[in-house]
Amino acid sequence: MDKKTALAKIKKCLALAKSANEHEAAQALKQAQALMREFEVTEQDVEWSQVNEASQPYTSRCAVWQVGLVNMCAKAFGCNHFSCTKWDNGQYKTRINFVGIGARPELAAYAYEVLLRQVRKARSEYRKTALNRLRNTKTISYRLDAFSVGWVRSVRDLVTTFASSPTEQAILNGYMKKNYPDLIEQEVKPKAANQALKTAANMDYLHGQKAGESAQLNHAMGHSPKQLGVNHG
Repeated sequence: MDKKTALAKIKKCLALAKSANEHEAAQALKQAQALMREFEVTEQDVEWSQVNEASQPYTSRCAVWQVGLVNMCAKAFGCNHFSCTKWDNGQYKTRINFVGIGARPELAAYAYEVLLRQVRKARSEYRKTALNRLRNTKTISYRLDAFSVGWVRSVRDLVTTFASSPTEQAILNGYMKKNYPDLIEQEVKPKAANQALKTAANMDYLHGQKAGESAQLNHAMGHSPKQLGVNHG
């Protein structure tokens, strides 16, 4: 038995230790303590074993709207998050990692994947219709980003925010500090624009909000709509 397997068994024993059957509870607690001594497992190790991670492809040069989507999905499922760039198969690849208790990171990653696909489709359609006469690449990019910010803002109402308890957040913070002590917080600043472009982008934002109202977040494989926090309206 390795430490990972021992941790899983310790968790089961500790769960049984809450049994109403006093004899069963005492035996389970005794076994858990014995395993903790044998494998040098601390109470903190047991707490951190509840934490899981899930990731999705990301970009090292993300826009404000994409950061907003990540923040929304992480907050909705009580997760921490960070991006990481690694050398993989001859090239650098960036991924966004969701860190949380139990299945929550998996749900956050699923929500991000589904909603990202939809906002990209909405961007593409908006580019071909409302912005089809524009030729300046920077102008198009700025206005599409404004549209996307509005879309993400609208979608916030699609999922129910899951509030982590102070105890759970403390576990997450401890896990992050131990496993990722060198993370650096970076601010993504909006692109510069003149007043005329900002005025035009205000309308794009409103169009994005309207388009976001049609977004859908169906339940993930193996998880109920309740677990996913879907608002049915």
